[in-house]
Amino acid sequence: TTMIVGDKAVVVQNADFGQDVLEDGLKVVSYPQIEEILNETGDGSAGRLSVEGDQKIMIKGSGFQDGAQVIFSGTRSLYTDTDQQGEIGLWRDDNKYIIENGTEASSVEFVDSQTLIVTTPLLNKEDDLTVTIINPDSGISDGDETV
Repeated sequence: TTMIVGDKAVVVQNADFGQDVLEDGLKVVSYPQIEEILNETGDGSAGRLSVEGDQKIMIKGSGFQDGAQVIFSGTRSLYTDTDQQGEIGLWRDDNKYIIENGTEASSVEFVDSQTLIVTTPLLNKEDDLTVTIINPDSGISDGDETV
């Protein structure tokens, strides 16, 4: 069953029907998914990105939120140490992951929950780059999409 993203009340009900409610006791977090990375107009592949940045691409998928971050490359690992530096997100396995040494997009335009227009940052290498989305509620994409 798919739950609607956001804060939820938790209700505990006893056998005698006595109950207690904890408002905002549970938070359902989004799970953004990338399906395609296209050129700005959406009519073809994004192709190879310029290391100079300032290139617009369209990301299609689902579960995007206004204010989402888009991270290029970096190393994704389980978040275990508060001294780790990077962008942190909660994945569908209920673990927090961190993207270390990634490069955040110069800008992200939220079109709708299925479309983002992203301006690429200055990139440090000419290679396939992993793309990760982190929503404002901390939901993080799989991190296996490359451009």
